[in-house]
Amino acid sequence: MLESDERVKKQAPVNENPRKTPKYLQPLAGRLRIWIGLTLSIIFLYFAVRKVPLSDLVVSLANAELLWLAAALVLQIFALLPRAKRWLVILEPEGSFREAFSSQNIGYLFNNIFPLRVGEIARILVMARVCGISIIKVGTSVVLERVLDVIFVTLGLLIALSGIIIPDGYLSGARLLIWLVGVVVILLILFVRFYPRLDRLFRSLLLKMPGKFTERILAFWAQALDVIKLFSDMKHTIRLLAWFLVSWLFSIALYWCTLRAFVPDPTILEVVLMISTLALSFLIPSSPGYLGVFQFVGQQALVIPFGSKYNPVTAFAIALTVHAIFYITTSLFGIIGVGRIGLSISNIRKEVEVHPIRSEVHDKSTRGD
Repeated sequence: MLESDERVKKQAPVNENPRKTPKYLQPLAGRLRIWIGLTLSIIFLYFAVRKVPLSDLVVSLANAELLWLAAALVLQIFALLPRAKRWLVILEPEGSFREAFSSQNIGYLFNNIFPLRVGEIARILVMARVCGISIIKVGTSVVLERVLDVIFVTLGLLIALSGIIIPDGYLSGARLLIWLVGVVVILLILFVRFYPRLDRLFRSLLLKMPGKFTERILAFWAQALDVIKLFSDMKHTIRLLAWFLVSWLFSIALYWCTLRAFVPDPTILEVVLMISTLALSFLIPSSPGYLGVFQFVGQQALVIPFGSKYNPVTAFAIALTVHAIFYITTSLFGIIGVGRIGLSISNIRKEVEVHPIRSEVHDKSTRGD
């Protein structure tokens, strides 16, 4: 475990001259990203609260059963554990559970306090630094984790949509997503099955191209392939999918407890549809903590298909509560993680802003690693 920022830097030095956005464009680019996120959050929040009288919302929150909310809070804490474990399985044999857990929650913390999901970059950086793993390898593991997440989300959405009636417009969008994910799954299976041949073909084609750019692509490709080829091991793949399933079961349980705090008879169908829809909403840029986007999407996931059971007030109260439980627990564990590994939020943010992945690819290619 690292005791200070200096020790972290010694373990995995950062390129001193990373390629960055030109200085005269940095303030404008940063402000533009922030304003885009804030604007989207305000728009979504407006549509979420426009039919929610404040007095009715207060009554709905006050009538929530505390016992079920306490159960949801405990389940949220435990739900973070299999998420860290599944990430670690992708990175095997490198990394450790403690560092994966801390890095994951630091990523959540950054998503909670900074706009546009910079937490994904933050957790890649932290995990790479504290474990001495290639940033490219850690980044690839995060991408694969997200791909598998989308696959599980789509399966959940498919199951949920088979049991409800929704407007044709929403159904058409869901069908398109299912088809796209199906194509991704097929391509992933084919890649894992034939990756040695594809690797040789890719390298032979790339080596015909001159210049250092080719070396950088090969360096990136070699490190990314180290992660992807692990899926050729069936036992490893089954173990990874099992942890994803455990993670989803915890999420289903905590969402069910939250719904149970507000309504007497929530169903698994309602829970799965809400989780799947919210998971996809994370792709939308927003202000820190998904404020506005989370509340609107969570609300509509209950109101549109189950309008006779959930009115806009109750659905908004549920979305607000789920978000608060997630925000509080992940922020708390993120702060603990920052303190435990000896980093500071300001230093991690500086690392995020210099695009370290590109600089590491450059370093690897020039050293010939």
